[in-house]
Formats: sequence, structure tokens, C-alpha cells
Amino acid sequence: PQVAPQPNARVAVVEQPMPNSVIEQFLIYPNPSKDVFRLQLNLKEEGKVKAEVFNLSGQRMAVLQHGKMTAGVQQLEWNAL
Repeated sequence: PQVAPQPNARVAVVEQPMPNSVIEQFLIYPNPSKDVFRLQLNLKEEGKVKAEVFNLSGQRMAVLQHGKMTAGVQQLEWNAL
């Protein structure tokens, strides 16, 4: 199934994040964002996922997920405020 963001959202789409990944597709929206953004993942099977947020200087700002997630569409959210 396709992952669909809210209507009129500006979206960054990556079709194949990494070789051998359980993630088929992920969307980040709104893009750009200065406060809250959502990450929707479409997982082809259950597996370990690590989702981190980095600033432009390469500093890790947050770990959104680090562990097992079930197959299907999953959503993570980060509030930068």
C-alpha cells in the first residue's frame, strides 16, 4: 500500500532507504518544517528500525525509534520546540 500524507503537505519521499531494509518507502512531511514533522514508514515486514533526527551540523537531535516495528504503515512524530 502507498503511504499518503495529509492533503497539501510538502513531502520528501525516499523510495528505497537502504539495501536489505524492511522499509519499502518513507515520507517526511511537512518539508521543510521548523517545529513538528511526521515520518510515515511502510514496512514490508516486521523488523528493527532506527530513526534519528540530525541537524545540519551533524549533531543528533533525537532518536524517534530504535527497536522492532510491525509490518505495515507506521507513523513517528518529532516536535523540535
